Amino acid sequence: MNKRVTTSTMTITLSTGELEMYWVVVPDGMTSEVAWTTQERHGPFKTDAEVRANIRRTFLGPDVKVIYGGMRDPKWDEIQ
Repeated sequence: MNKRVTTSTMTITLSTGELEMYWVVVPDGMTSEVAWTTQERHGPFKTDAEVRANIRRTFLGPDVKVIYGGMRDPKWDEIQ
């Protein structure tokens, strides 16, 4: 099953200069701006890597390893 999930991240700079990162799910047909006001926010995180890891864990679970599988060749079924 292939289901595309769109997320949006936001970085906030605190008055101390520290950065906090958050992410939300953007449902189909919704803009990122609306999602930030209506959807559950996940965070805070300190780095982009922490955000990506949390998104993967949230959707795939803690025991799933994500590997790069390459890209589908759109001409695969055509005579080369």
